[in-house]
Amino acid sequence: MKPIEDVPNELLLKIVRANTNGGSRMFLYDCGLYRLYSVKLTDVAISPTNSGMSSPGIEQTPEYYVHVKCRAWFKLVEIDLVLDSEKPEDMEKLHLIKYMDFPSWRREDTHDAFKGKNITSFEELDQMAVTLWHIEVPDKL
Repeated sequence: MKPIEDVPNELLLKIVRANTNGGSRMFLYDCGLYRLYSVKLTDVAISPTNSGMSSPGIEQTPEYYVHVKCRAWFKLVEIDLVLDSEKPEDMEKLHLIKYMDFPSWRREDTHDAFKGKNITSFEELDQMAVTLWHIEVPDKL
């Protein structure tokens, strides 16, 4: 998370609790490869302090994160690639996704102009410097 962001504790806990069928569908954005993955969030652990905490599941944590303290840890399953910037048809699908909100961003008005608008590119996502987006995804994705 960036220094200007907060962990939306209540929202994350609500997502996990509301889903009794094994997880909420979410998306991960790979900013290095410009890819979007569909995942299921089955659990979240939130640090009691802003200094963060170690992973609650070291054995399931990627090696490059084992020694990192984070303010929130997510348990994700069913990770599937859904959009790849190298596929033109996938880029058309990206443009169908709409921004709804930016729940981790502390200064809400910074991104107000984007609310309700379609994503134009992966580069646009990078420029926003936001860690967590609330998006509207069409069924055909």
